[in-house]
Amino acid sequence: MTRNVGKWDKAVRIGIGATLIVIAFLSSGALGELMRSNAIAKWAAVLIGAYLAITGAIGVCPIYSVCKISTHKVEMDMQGL
Repeated sequence: MTRNVGKWDKAVRIGIGATLIVIAFLSSGALGELMRSNAIAKWAAVLIGAYLAITGAIGVCPIYSVCKISTHKVEMDMQGL
């Protein structure tokens, strides 16, 4: 698959993904209570977080591919000029 996730997009995806995973398992207070009492919310946060972290790490987003979106800048090859 062609890379379609740019540098800043990767950083944001990895950061938000990791944050969601940490919140799902280690949070306290009202948000922690929600995650402990609602298994669906907890596993939704883990799945979404994992998806974001993985797509950020590999640089390819299947949803971007379907929608024909790309935040990845292709460097121009100067050898042909």
